[in-house]
Amino acid sequence: MRVSKVARCLCGLVAALALAASDANGTEPCLAGGATARRVVSIGDVHGSFTGLVQILTATGLVDGDLHWTGGSATLVQTGDLLDRGVDVREVMDLLIRLQQESRTAGGRVICLIGNHEALNLLGIRREVNPEVYARFAGRHAEKRQKSAWKLQLKVWKKRVARSGRVMVGIPDETRAKWLESHPPGTFEYIDALGPGGEYGRWLRSCPVAVVVGETLFMHGGLSPAVRGLTIDDLNRRSAEELAAFEAARGALVERDLAEPWAPLEEVSVEAVQELERLQTKLSDRERASPKMVAYAQTLEAVRTWKDWVLMGEDGPLWARAPSEWDEQDHAREMRQLIAGMGATRMVSGHTPQKSARIRPRFGNRVFLIDTGMLKSEYGGRPSALEICGDAVTAIYLDEQQVLVAPSRAEHRLDDAPRAPGPQLEEHPPPTTRARSYQWLAADGTPLPFQDDSEIERFLATAEVVSTQKIPVGVTKPLKVVLEMDRVRAHAAFKYVDERHKFVSLEIRGRQRLFPVLRDYHLFDCAAYRLDRLLGLERFPPAVPREIDGRAGTVTLWLEDMIMEKQRRERNLQPPDPGGLAQQRAIMYVFDNIAGNTDSTNVGNALIDRYWKVWSIDCSRCFVTSSVPLTLETVSRCERRLWRRLNELTDGEIRTALSPYLSKTEVNCVVKRRAAVVAHVAALIDRLGESEVLYDLNPPQSKPVDW
Repeated sequence: MRVSKVARCLCGLVAALALAASDANGTEPCLAGGATARRVVSIGDVHGSFTGLVQILTATGLVDGDLHWTGGSATLVQTGDLLDRGVDVREVMDLLIRLQQESRTAGGRVICLIGNHEALNLLGIRREVNPEVYARFAGRHAEKRQKSAWKLQLKVWKKRVARSGRVMVGIPDETRAKWLESHPPGTFEYIDALGPGGEYGRWLRSCPVAVVVGETLFMHGGLSPAVRGLTIDDLNRRSAEELAAFEAARGALVERDLAEPWAPLEEVSVEAVQELERLQTKLSDRERASPKMVAYAQTLEAVRTWKDWVLMGEDGPLWARAPSEWDEQDHAREMRQLIAGMGATRMVSGHTPQKSARIRPRFGNRVFLIDTGMLKSEYGGRPSALEICGDAVTAIYLDEQQVLVAPSRAEHRLDDAPRAPGPQLEEHPPPTTRARSYQWLAADGTPLPFQDDSEIERFLATAEVVSTQKIPVGVTKPLKVVLEMDRVRAHAAFKYVDERHKFVSLEIRGRQRLFPVLRDYHLFDCAAYRLDRLLGLERFPPAVPREIDGRAGTVTLWLEDMIMEKQRRERNLQPPDPGGLAQQRAIMYVFDNIAGNTDSTNVGNALIDRYWKVWSIDCSRCFVTSSVPLTLETVSRCERRLWRRLNELTDGEIRTALSPYLSKTEVNCVVKRRAAVVAHVAALIDRLGESEVLYDLNPPQSKPVDW
């Protein structure tokens, strides 16, 4: 890259203004708490501000006056939104691509994340591109390419009109003029450069959506309940799959002259839906539906739900504004759990410009918002960077530095502080939590050291299998296993049943037809656990997929020191609060109807702990492919906080949480059953009154019972 004299002078001026740049921003690993730590620097939204990017890279000591890497072994994480609004997007990408290569040679790293504006461009949505950018991509044949594209546009329009049974007579001059204005010379060179085969397109597609460096999670927008249950790998894998699905659907339509090679996602989705409607009759007739037609339909079907994608979901990791907008007191625990679920202790994100133009710590220094409006012409902000050295966190600006978390304070806050919420949080629990959670027990009956579900999940997924033994009850023949990690031992159940595809042949009106029989599938336990947490119930133990002895199955934490409902009845044990027990059963009736539990009457699947809290296990017979709740008549009341959560829950949250474990049909049925339960309870409230239907759950028993 060529650097102008003005840019070199600017770099030198910034370096001189940076406070103690040679000491605080040195190229060697930094000291934190008396130990050597790898330096991590993060920069937020750039939006084509090459000048701002150069200024802050120089102020942090990561580049010299010639814009070469001087960061040594440091890691630079740019959190997305390099593109749109500003004009120097090409220069910005060129610089970061080169710094990636130079940093590797020096033992450092440059990680660039995909922001929502990168996602928009990769999905063909260019409404935020500064028109001047196109001119910078224009080559000698730009006008010729523009004319060729116009001819192709006319061809597509004619095909679409013909599909509707009409004939396109002519195009008004005004329409042509508007099209040329919105597609100036250089547009198609820009599109090619960001396409799958283009220099910048290949690079951007290699960038992750999220990354964890040390104990810090970096993503563009941030976390929200929509991504609960997903891992970093899930987010990055899904984003790549979504891009591939979009490109495949667009390519299939382009092949049939129904879309332009530059068509945006929204347009591709509309055309795909119209094509699917046109093919519906043929697809329903197996004799007329060729394999090629079925494959074509499946390709188009993949873009129908794009609004729930990782790349485009309004509460997804690229668009969520929860880190900036959530009330810190009400959502402190939930935010901490979301971050821990990603394997981190803190999160850094951009996306939301901070009005103060200063990096903003939130949630007890667990969240840092670093978009300070670098593109001054658009946001009126300034360049900034966040430096993390071990546990110390510092905000760096061009003319000052601010220590946000000193080493000793950071160490206490992130490592030594108890992760369970304190009394202040308990006074205002978030609506998805319960008044009392179960104390998970080890194999010897002592409390397990895990603080939240994410730690239990990691233990279940990675702990060594010490022993296995058959469980004498249950038709799915699960195993009871002993898991051990870091001298912690716990019991778990391992289920590896897969009977989703069993059918029985019945004669109906003289014809033999196949009907699915009762299905058992181990991953349904994982889905039940995720659905339980979505509803804020905490009545199903953590469950994760895992392979043991070459068998793919599900590992579920064993609930120690409990009694089955069946045993309670046999021994005629009466609860001190019969009404509270009935209230909990009413909660499970709601859950069973949403989950499609065909085994809800099995009292062997209901457990009661020593505080008379009701738990559910063995949900491998849930999630039937029926959009109608199975036993809706059992739902006559609804706990008030559960009712609020049922109404707050979005279809996107359900699909995000359950898609890793259920088919698309099964997930859609959950969505429809939830809607049916909500409608049913709403009708009860209208007919009987809120006081007769909704109730507050009685407080748990304070003293444990001795079984």
